[in-house]
This record gives sequence, C-alpha cells and structure tokens, in this order.
Amino acid sequence: MDFNMIGQRIAETRIKNNKTQEELAEELNITPAFLSNIETAKRKPSLSTFLEIADKLNLSLDYLIYNKDIKTEMEEDIVIKQIYKQLEKLDDSKKEKFLNIIDYIARNL
Repeated sequence: MDFNMIGQRIAETRIKNNKTQEELAEELNITPAFLSNIETAKRKPSLSTFLEIADKLNLSLDYLIYNKDIKTEMEEDIVIKQIYKQLEKLDDSKKEKFLNIIDYIARNL
C-alpha cells in the first residue's frame, strides 16, 4: 500500500468536503496531529481508524487504498451494466441460478 497516496487522497477529500484537520480529527476521536501524520504518511492508522476515515469522508476503501472506484468502473462497463440490469429483475433463487450459469461458462471457456 502506498501510504503517501492514501494520505494525499484523505487530505484532498477532506478539503473538498470543507473540513479542517481539526474538524475531521474531532469526528474521528483522534488528535489533529495524528490526522496530519496520517495525511503525510508519517503514521499509519489502525484498521478501525482507516474504516472510520473512509466512512466520515464517504469514501470507498477501494478508492482510498487503490485510487479506483470499483462501483463507478462497473457502472461504466457496458457489458456489466447490461448484466446488472438483468440481475435486478430476478428474485434471489433466479439470481443464484444465473450466477451458477456464469460460473459454469467461465470455467469452460
């Protein structure tokens, strides 16, 4: 994991959300100094703090860690979008059958 980039994304998102380090730190129950150290990659947050940061900034972990928004990527992929539209129409038992068929096809290509 690139903690420099993660810290940069945290800082950028915090600023976009018009929050100071003090405000976000208070919401997270950490000190502003610790948040600053996370943003500058001088310290690494615990998993629980990491999750809390993502939650408070309304970020997905895939974006925060990998700089990818998997949900957006899925929505932009036409094939996945079409499959998703079809899946939305199905009840749970049919969804399970559908996934079994996809699994079978993928194994036998």
